[in-house]
Amino acid sequence: MRELAEQALALDPTLAEAYAMAAIVACQYEYDYARSERLFRQALACHTVPPLVRAWYGFWLLRVTGPTEEGLELQRQAIAEDPLNYIIPFMYGITLTGAGRAEEGEAALRQALVLQPGFVAHVELALNLVAQGKVSDALRSGESAIALAPWSSYALGTLAGVTALAGDRARSDDALRQLAESQALDKAFGYTVAHVMRGELEAAAEWASRTIDQRLPWIAVLLY
Repeated sequence: MRELAEQALALDPTLAEAYAMAAIVACQYEYDYARSERLFRQALACHTVPPLVRAWYGFWLLRVTGPTEEGLELQRQAIAEDPLNYIIPFMYGITLTGAGRAEEGEAALRQALVLQPGFVAHVELALNLVAQGKVSDALRSGESAIALAPWSSYALGTLAGVTALAGDRARSDDALRQLAESQALDKAFGYTVAHVMRGELEAAAEWASRTIDQRLPWIAVLLY
């Protein structure tokens, strides 16, 4: 991805999206936050800055390094400029949840689902609802995610965790079995999510370490 972004910049050094993609790679795959910051600043200095670039800066970097409020404001600006792009309220909802503003996060995630009922938004809504103690609602969201993407390790891990919280250990164990049988390359992340919610923290730490070793970018969403 980094090479592709650099090729794009070689062709057009004024392309904000290319700087932003290089910044995301630096942040999520290389854990080079200083370089990511420099690249995002270059993106924002371009003559034309798409709303999604501002949202990416707020979500992928500032949500991790801070200040979180600046990141939230950038995402609010992006929503105002591009109100039909579901990915922006989706990212905004995750950021709000991580900032301890789960009710606002829920509203943003539901807005994203109205625009595009994708499985990942259902997963994130399930995690948001767990944070609010709404386990029954979280279970419904987890089931919606699985119905849309039964192959997803993220959805399977979330279902394993939510069913355990709901007291259905057998169903939780079955979701973990399905995850074990999955051919997904990112199953380490699914295990991390599941074990965190099942209260199995040593196992969660082990799988989180594997997730980091594999440079799976979604781990930052869980950790922060």
